[in-house]
Amino acid sequence: MGGRRVLVIGWDGACWPVLEKYLEAGRLPTLKKLVQGGAAGDLVSTVPFHSGPAWMSISTGVNPGKHNIFHFCRTSGYDMQFVNGSFRRSASVWEIIGQAGMKVAVVNIPMTFPPQEVNGVMVSGMDTPSAESRFTYPESLGDELTKSGYLITWGSANFRRGREEEFADKLLKMARKRGDLVLSLLRDPDPRFMIVNFAASDRAQHFFWHTVGVEGQDWLGEIYSELDSILSGILNAIDDSTTLLLVSDHGFGPLHKVVGLGEWLRDEGLLKLRSRVPRYMLRKMGESVERVGGRRGLDMTFNRVSKVRSALQTARIDAWSLDWSRTKAWFPPTEGGIRINVKGREPHGIVDGGREYEELREHIIHGLESLTDVNTGVRVIEKVHRREEIYSGPYVVNAPDLVIEPGAGYAVGKKSSPAGMNSSGGLPMSGDHLRTGVFVGYGLDMKAGTSIESASVYDIAPTVLHLLGLPVPGQMDGRVLKDAFEQSSEPAQREVTRRGGTDGEREKIRTRITRLQSRLVE
Repeated sequence: MGGRRVLVIGWDGACWPVLEKYLEAGRLPTLKKLVQGGAAGDLVSTVPFHSGPAWMSISTGVNPGKHNIFHFCRTSGYDMQFVNGSFRRSASVWEIIGQAGMKVAVVNIPMTFPPQEVNGVMVSGMDTPSAESRFTYPESLGDELTKSGYLITWGSANFRRGREEEFADKLLKMARKRGDLVLSLLRDPDPRFMIVNFAASDRAQHFFWHTVGVEGQDWLGEIYSELDSILSGILNAIDDSTTLLLVSDHGFGPLHKVVGLGEWLRDEGLLKLRSRVPRYMLRKMGESVERVGGRRGLDMTFNRVSKVRSALQTARIDAWSLDWSRTKAWFPPTEGGIRINVKGREPHGIVDGGREYEELREHIIHGLESLTDVNTGVRVIEKVHRREEIYSGPYVVNAPDLVIEPGAGYAVGKKSSPAGMNSSGGLPMSGDHLRTGVFVGYGLDMKAGTSIESASVYDIAPTVLHLLGLPVPGQMDGRVLKDAFEQSSEPAQREVTRRGGTDGEREKIRTRITRLQSRLVE
């Protein structure tokens, strides 16, 4: 089938401060070509700004309250569940395009395991338990990729101090193999839409942020140079009927300290520990983790088993060691927020769901937003959001009661020093996520030299659909980025067609996005 092709390329976690350094140094000639010949600007992420919810918002055009993915894990009762693509509840852009009769290719997007039977090809992303799992559609593609040495992911479970160069080489291999796959899929003229995520940039920034500009150790620069080279190959493989959108799901910055929310809640008297963790709870936790996909598979992705067990034995501020008869609030791991132990909702809830609930949330908000770094006096929590303030839709009830937005340079965790912080000197990571990522539009009908403002991750899906001549579902919270189009082009002149949904809900989300963006400027 002929016609326009839209290609969305993700450089996971890419941010302008780093890209601009490498652009000035002449290390990203292909990106320079895209920026000068197209439209570019910031891309504001979800809150929390993590790959799971952000990529699902890129893929669906809706906020987490509609697509139902808020982080990598979710708490059900007091049990932790690992989230994957089966949790998604909103239609993806590739489903909509596929149902319209156009072929699609989906490669390495987080939260796409198990792979769907799509009108084309799908290769699952970082939520894949292991390479031994069926991670592609069609299934035969997975066998070919495994034989070729394709890496689904390479992350924190594989990082070792003193072996940084080996880790960087593995990230380079992961990127190259993904690039080879993209080029092979582009040789088929049928896919009208392709979306691919290169995760090496995210992993490199987590572990190599401190090496930027360090002679002989700038592995982050090596990763970005490789991604730029892969991008060059992709440009050579497409023709002038293609529109290319380069996006990142969130930004990045230095990581200085970790704020121990679990210990803060304990110090506030809101979280109470058992005197010891019952052995049956340890056994139950192990069985729960094994059901997700086996220890070997989980170690391959997030090393979740060892992390959770380590947390039980050290920090001990988690669901397995809490005294629920006296705990009012807790900070579940990898959820990005605080949950209230509400009567009638949680198995052993003790907080009334009305006035007591709201007063407790207000107390926590005030306390955390007042928390400062004892060394610098800087606020460590940018904002504590009530879930209904930033999300809308039927699945808001699955979000934490309070969603934490840490300040630049800070992350949230369970552990802390007595002063409330934990120096990053003891952490392998020197970089962490920030809210502002990147957007670049290049190719057919993109306006050269244009600066894009107020774009969000919600805008990518509606923009893709409009470019392909398809109506935008009314429930999508994003808008079509017409500012990126050449004014005389057909998609710029054509009105956006909305189908179903309510404009009121969409405008409500847009207002919240604008408010968040304005705070960035301040």
